[in-house]
Amino acid sequence: MDERGDHDHDAMEYTPMVRGALGTAATTAASADTADTALVELPPALPPRVPRIASGMNQDGARPLSGEVKLPTRIHYATREGMLAQWLVAGALVMLSVGAGCPIGFSGAVLPQLQHPNSSIPTDGDTASWIVSMHSASTPIGTLLSGPLMDRLGRNRALQVSTPLLAAGWLVLGLAQNTAMLLVGRGMCGAAVGILAAPSQVLLGEMSEPRMRGILVGVPYVSYSIGILYVFLTGWLVSWQYVCALSAVPAVAAFVWLRCLPESPVWLVRQGRLKKAQETLDWLRGGAGSVQSKVEMDQLVSRAAAEKADNAGKNTSVWRLFLQPHVVKPMVIMNVYNLLQSLSGTFIIIFYATDLLEPVMPPNISAKLVAIFTAVLGLVVYYGWSGKDSYLVPILALLYVAMSSFGMFIMPGLMMSELLPTSVRGVASAATTSIFNIFLFGFSKAFPSLERLLGSAGFFWLFSVSSVLNLLWSFLFLPETNGRSLNEIEDYFLAGVWLWHRRPRRRPLSTVVEG
Repeated sequence: MDERGDHDHDAMEYTPMVRGALGTAATTAASADTADTALVELPPALPPRVPRIASGMNQDGARPLSGEVKLPTRIHYATREGMLAQWLVAGALVMLSVGAGCPIGFSGAVLPQLQHPNSSIPTDGDTASWIVSMHSASTPIGTLLSGPLMDRLGRNRALQVSTPLLAAGWLVLGLAQNTAMLLVGRGMCGAAVGILAAPSQVLLGEMSEPRMRGILVGVPYVSYSIGILYVFLTGWLVSWQYVCALSAVPAVAAFVWLRCLPESPVWLVRQGRLKKAQETLDWLRGGAGSVQSKVEMDQLVSRAAAEKADNAGKNTSVWRLFLQPHVVKPMVIMNVYNLLQSLSGTFIIIFYATDLLEPVMPPNISAKLVAIFTAVLGLVVYYGWSGKDSYLVPILALLYVAMSSFGMFIMPGLMMSELLPTSVRGVASAATTSIFNIFLFGFSKAFPSLERLLGSAGFFWLFSVSSVLNLLWSFLFLPETNGRSLNEIEDYFLAGVWLWHRRPRRRPLSTVVEG
């Protein structure tokens, strides 16, 4: 879908729900004559500090001050048609995430075949570690590109760029005749996953309403696990060359699906394409004239105008933006979380499933079947090291994967889509994903040496301790975002508070009804 083919000369066709400052901004934008261009200038700058219109609170979370703009007390959410539209967007991201999960699970599924004595590409332990870690080594390259891509081209188009690269990586892997081609193919897949990681979460976060954001952003991360399971199953049934061919299918399907979807309304507003942004919000919230879409549009225009006014005449370099408190706080929270997650074994166990779990499994259970279950809690593995208790390992491994998929595995994506402010969301998401993959590359490359030093039991103890530390970190510092608008979340980080339990208390929103 070519977004720029739609001329936005009637940039603001909606009637603003909020009068005063917002109404003035919207009306001014409507009067702009832009018949010869698809781009529209943002409304005149509002004062840098705009009212907290989503919650009706002032800057400090107290009751509204005299003269502040307030929304109606009844907040209308999307209709069933709007909810279906949001699920259609999530469906495309689910397909893309399945495709992104395949290269993550590739090494665990295929290494047993490559290390077989009759393998066409002889692979020893050191070579295997490079095959495993090359994905994580190249992912930061993709994530660094994803920030500029999603800010310049849009979130959707950045995702579309990633899918041909992912399919091409699988083609190189499937045709590989030597280790060098395997590494090149793994690098291409890793770069593609890096490009799509941040935009996919940002797109869903910006297109979903608060009450649905958590589940919609989380579903694609669960789909990563489906992709991992998919590649393990195909690796169990067919040769690794066919695994590569089958793994390219989700990427191609996702590309076609994404071409049928609109761009993020947040990005469209920041580009001045206000008519298209309103049309997209109408579709996402249940049709033209939707009360909620008009309210959200007013909020987006207000926030964009406020940022424009705040940055007027200032040095708006990326480094300066990154040093602002409302950017530093979520970045620290996310990067510490990601470091502890990488040490908790969520990905390492997937990469090296056979090496870690085969020593504790009964001899009559296939190593490939072990790889499907992928993980088990360290404490239980330690005490179930021998005898009949070892039959518990696959059951507990399956439980670990399920809990990881609905917990630690999805949290980075949720945090990127919700915690980062709009002004730096693209670049900051890319930087966070890059840092995480640097952690992951170092850990996965060092695994063979550490495994010889610590043994499987020692590794699982490390995973367990890291998981507990991550739980404590999340409890103390990670804010609750359920039911809160992106503007409210950004306002929380603007306050001088780090510990969640010391946050300013706010009154809940009034009656919520469907539009």
